[in-house]
Amino acid sequence: MSVSDLFKPLTLLHGPEMRNRFMMAPLTSQQSNHDGTASEFDQFWIEQLSRSGYALIQAGASTVEAGGIAFERQMGIHSDDHLPGLTKMATAIREGGALSAVQLHHAGHRAVPAVGGIPAPASAKTVQGVKAITTEEVERIRDSFIAAAKRAQVAGFDGVSVHGAFGWILSEFLSPNLND
Repeated sequence: MSVSDLFKPLTLLHGPEMRNRFMMAPLTSQQSNHDGTASEFDQFWIEQLSRSGYALIQAGASTVEAGGIAFERQMGIHSDDHLPGLTKMATAIREGGALSAVQLHHAGHRAVPAVGGIPAPASAKTVQGVKAITTEEVERIRDSFIAAAKRAQVAGFDGVSVHGAFGWILSEFLSPNLND
């Protein structure tokens, strides 16, 4: 691919085409309100990005469950209370001509109790003194990802990405060291 190809539209198998090949990674900014709702700073950041020429802009790691929080002032998508801010973000991105996505996130064993997180390890060996989550809890977390994806659709996002790196819950399930 030549450099000039980066500026050509990209047709996807499903959905609208991207206006070019530039995509903004789902960066976390720790500037959301303490309840996970999008702050004025989140809105300003997205509005700036929407004027940048990217073809895809993703909102960063957004909690699918309140207890799955990894850091203070993390954006949420686990409640309908988050919809007004998320809708405003998706609208700004669309009006800027880009496709939009929100990254779905659950911290798993790395959930931080100091900010409301409830560690949910896939193994009893991961967090000392904390039992591995049960099959029922796995199913609840799965359902929380599904509910969050539906909220993203209601908010007007074109898609979702699923955060499965860094030892978060999804990578725990894939790791022979973190899942027994």
